[in-house]
Amino acid sequence: MDKLSLTLSHNILSRLPLVSLFNCKLVCKAWCNLVKHPNLPFLHHDFHESHNTPSLILHSPHSHGGDQLFFVNNFNYVDHDDNHQSYKGLAKEIVLPDELDDHKFTSVLHCDGFLCLSYMEVENLSTYNRILVYNLFTGELMKLPPKPMTPEYKVVSGFGYHPKNKARKVVRIVEHECVKMPDNKIDVWLMKDYGMKESWTKEFTIDPEFHLLGFLRPLWVLSNGEILAEYGKQALFSYDRNSKKIKKMNVRNLPRSFQVAPSI
Repeated sequence: MDKLSLTLSHNILSRLPLVSLFNCKLVCKAWCNLVKHPNLPFLHHDFHESHNTPSLILHSPHSHGGDQLFFVNNFNYVDHDDNHQSYKGLAKEIVLPDELDDHKFTSVLHCDGFLCLSYMEVENLSTYNRILVYNLFTGELMKLPPKPMTPEYKVVSGFGYHPKNKARKVVRIVEHECVKMPDNKIDVWLMKDYGMKESWTKEFTIDPEFHLLGFLRPLWVLSNGEILAEYGKQALFSYDRNSKKIKKMNVRNLPRSFQVAPSI
């Protein structure tokens, strides 16, 4: 890698899944510097977006100690025969900075190797919503100004990438608490023209062949057209829109309880 140009080195590294990419930092100082280069996150995003490669972050709450986060990628489509097809994957724990060891996160969002972590903190009898942005490429941790909270309101955080100025943005929305019961049928909508509310179009409906006991949360449209979904905060499934069948995905080292962090 030392004899390759920076452009070619980044072209190679951008094709790796996140787990493999971050393991490269452990090889030597030169490789670590390549991974920490500010251009690599954009190249990595562009390659995997164009190849429709899912890369998930799982948030696993713990009753004792701090919450755990996991990568899930390296999804491989296994076609055993005409009647048995499935995906396989691997979950690997993310090593967080020591200062986050005991934190209970109220929200975990993911954007191109950057984590937006939200938690509540009590200080001088007041409750604050605190947000951190953790750069998985460099290990840098950015702390945003806290927001005071009141019991009747709920804070919803948004985290994404602005392509025009190449910046990642955090948005806080304070709203009244509301509860919505899950339905067995889910409509998936797409905004065809960004920013134009008239362009919202219903793409498809997820309607499993049998009633589900837990909530099926759609996450990603896979390369074979099936829908990757989280089920009941305990498993990952694929849903076939034609047959309406769901199949459990074989992911090793999956935590017992988790929620997939939305990825932008």
